[in-house]
Amino acid sequence: MKDSNIIEAQRQIDSAILANYKVEWLISDKSAVEQLKKLFEKNNIKIEIKFFPE
Repeated sequence: MKDSNIIEAQRQIDSAILANYKVEWLISDKSAVEQLKKLFEKNNIKIEIKFFPE
């Protein structure tokens, strides 16, 4: 079963392509940023992950 983050990322990418947009996720947890970057890289997901402190 696919990770829910991968499913959501792919859904957003599919929508963004139609509008010629890039997808960017702003994450407030530094460890989550690194985990998502690794997950997306491993699964060839082209979303920019940025740390955004609250």
